[in-house]
Amino acid sequence: MNLGNLLTASALRNPHKAALIFQEESVSYEQLDATTTSLAQALLAQGRQPGDRIALHWPNSIEMAKLLFACFKAGLIAVPINLFLKHLRSVTSWRTREP
Repeated sequence: MNLGNLLTASALRNPHKAALIFQEESVSYEQLDATTTSLAQALLAQGRQPGDRIALHWPNSIEMAKLLFACFKAGLIAVPINLFLKHLRSVTSWRTREP
């Protein structure tokens, strides 16, 4: 069982409970599960395969968490890249993330 499956199980048990809270925004388990399933399907429809790495260059937010869970559901390897890294360090960070 991966984190994507655990999210779906949590959505079935507690659909209206807050799954994510960030600043003034919150998302229920049901909303998070539906959104991340759609995102995962879109990533796979674009030709990505389970096991592929995908860089996530995004600020800390609910959207970043949604992208992470979508990767988990699609079987993709999420590689979060810190927005505050200088370009060269960011590229080095990406290249060293071998499965």
